[in-house]
Amino acid sequence: MFLSYHSLSSFLCSRPPLAMFILSLLVISVTTLSMALYCRSSPNLYNVDVLDWNRLFTEMSDIKFCLKTNMTNSSNADTSNSTSYSATMAKVPLDSNLVAFLPKDSQYFSGEGIIPLSHLGLGHTSEEGVLVKLQQERGEVTVCVRVESEQAELIGHLRNDTIGNDACIDNARETLEFAAHSDKHLPHSWCREDEGTVFQWDFKGKEDWATFLTQEEREVLYVHLLATSAVLASAVVCMLLWAAARGAAAGSRR
Repeated sequence: MFLSYHSLSSFLCSRPPLAMFILSLLVISVTTLSMALYCRSSPNLYNVDVLDWNRLFTEMSDIKFCLKTNMTNSSNADTSNSTSYSATMAKVPLDSNLVAFLPKDSQYFSGEGIIPLSHLGLGHTSEEGVLVKLQQERGEVTVCVRVESEQAELIGHLRNDTIGNDACIDNARETLEFAAHSDKHLPHSWCREDEGTVFQWDFKGKEDWATFLTQEEREVLYVHLLATSAVLASAVVCMLLWAAARGAAAGSRR
């Protein structure tokens, strides 16, 4: 037989780097096929390209916040009017007590600031961000959160007919500004005592507020992964046929 197993094995054994390369392509092909089948059969795949409430609150748990105690935002009405799109969520369960980070005589926590989208895992530049306002009453274990942006696509998964329309923000309250910084590469001089107070957002994930891939989106992902697997498998077959032919030709010359 011209293309025999012996000719293939002898050719590959004499060229270990080529054999490892073909084996790597085969492993990637099988892995991609497994991912395609998993994506098609699993209905609970997070949509990592959108900002939803679960992602916002979960990512905020990994962000460092500095409440600027000497900077007050008194232009709440102007800020709201200049922002085209907003969504508000009431009674957000929180493990940390925001009021506890303020002086003991404080009756509520009210702060707002810009959170860069890069801190929320959306891959945007640090110049892009959303305005987040937080309010909590003393003795409460829940927080009212409002998110504002001039881009409709950022608010699209935060507000619909059943969620994101709560009226819990009191714009008449004195609101302090806060700064958000990733916990990575945090400067030592960030948020000194004379500048502000560090506070922590501690939230446990809630799948009810997460956005999952739709059936159509999972089908598109399945087709792309399946096509990639098929291309890699075809490349492996072609290389194996070529190696077997080269091995047979080398054996006939001996």
